[in-house]
Amino acid sequence: MVKKRGFSQVRAAVVRYHKGVEVFYRKLGMGGRAEVYDAEMAGLMLGAKLASSFTTSHPEITQLHYFIDNAVAAEAIFDPKPQPGQLYAAKFHQKMAKFLDNDATRTIKISWCPSHCKIRGNDRADELAKEATQLAWSPPIGTSRAFALRRAKATTQTAWAREWQRAPKRGRFAISNRIPPSLNPTKHFTELKDQREVFGHLIQCRTGHAYIGEFHKQFFPKKSVACECDENLQTHEHILRSCTRYTDHWGSLQDENREIALPELLGTPKGITALTEFLKDSGAFTFTREKHMPKDAPTFEAEPEPPDIDSEDDASNSD
Repeated sequence: MVKKRGFSQVRAAVVRYHKGVEVFYRKLGMGGRAEVYDAEMAGLMLGAKLASSFTTSHPEITQLHYFIDNAVAAEAIFDPKPQPGQLYAAKFHQKMAKFLDNDATRTIKISWCPSHCKIRGNDRADELAKEATQLAWSPPIGTSRAFALRRAKATTQTAWAREWQRAPKRGRFAISNRIPPSLNPTKHFTELKDQREVFGHLIQCRTGHAYIGEFHKQFFPKKSVACECDENLQTHEHILRSCTRYTDHWGSLQDENREIALPELLGTPKGITALTEFLKDSGAFTFTREKHMPKDAPTFEAEPEPPDIDSEDDASNSD
C-alpha cells in the first residue's frame, strides 16, 4: 500500500517460476478502496488462473506451490465461506479444485514466506507490485468488504474519541479518565488476561469502586470507613500516598526516585503499569488485604462430577 495524492493505493502482483525460470507475471491495480489483505488474496486468485492455463499446455506439471508473505491470506484463500476476500477465495478454490480433480497425482501447497528477506520470488513480486501502482483500477470488486469494515471501525473510533474529548470528566473516574477510548483491548488488559483478580482490582482502584472507606461511605454507610492505620477516611489517595501499611511497597509507585503524580498513576499507561506492580506486591484494594498469589488454571480433573440424572429418575419412580 502506498500513498498517492493523499489516498492509499493498493496493488498486487504475482510471478511464476517453472524449473527455476520465470515463465509469467501479472500486475493488478486495486485502487483506493481495498486493503493489503485484498491485494494478497487477489494475487493468489490471479496466480491460480494463470497457473491453471499454464498447466493445460504443460500436463507434465503435477504440483503447484504458492508462496505468500501474508499468513492470514494463506489460511483463507482455499476456503470460499463468507468472509473478506470471499470472491477471490471462491475463484481460487474453483480453479484449483478443477486442477486436482483432473489428475489424482496432482497436489497443491500454499506456504507462508517471510518478506524482505532476499527471497527471489518475493522480492520480484514486490518489485512488480510497486510498478502496479501506476495501473488503473482493475479488480472485480469496487469497494472491498475489508475496506468497508475498516472504514466503519475508523469512523466509530473517531466519533467515540470526539465525544469523549467533549464530555466533561466527572465522578470518581474523572482523575483516571485520561486515556482516549479505543476499539482494541488496552495493553494492560492484554498483559493481565491471565491474572483476572489483579485486573479487577486495578479497575476498582481506578474507578474508585474498591473495598475501601470512601466507597463504603457512599454505598455501605454502616460499614467502617476508617483505615486500619487509624486514618479517619480511607481513600485510594491515602492508600497510594500515605498509608503506613504499604510503605514497603511504594517503590513501584516511583519514577527515578520521585513519586508518580496521582493523575498520571491512575490515567496513563506508564502509571497503570506501576500501579499494577503495586497491587500485585501489596494486596491493596482487596477484600482480604492479602497479596495476590498466582493460581493454577482449572483442570478437567478438578471439575465436579455431574449428577446421574437417570439414577435419580429411577429412584423417584421406585418411590
